Amino acid sequence: MVYHYPSCDMYMCGSTPEIYRFNLDQGQFKSPFVATTASAINVVRLNPLHGILDLGLILASLSILFYD
Repeated sequence: MVYHYPSCDMYMCGSTPEIYRFNLDQGQFKSPFVATTASAINVVRLNPLHGILDLGLILASLSILFYD
């Protein structure tokens, strides 16, 4: 999970390609979005310099694939 300060959204990912968003100001979920054609996204972080959402997939062999 990662918090995006300007939008007040909490971004969450799991074993699907969807990124779930929960707005902490409104107290409700927003529509999830699909950010990639990968089978799953299980790493999410926010670039502190640019505010870009970095997404990734850690495979069982400890290989890491990143998308942005």
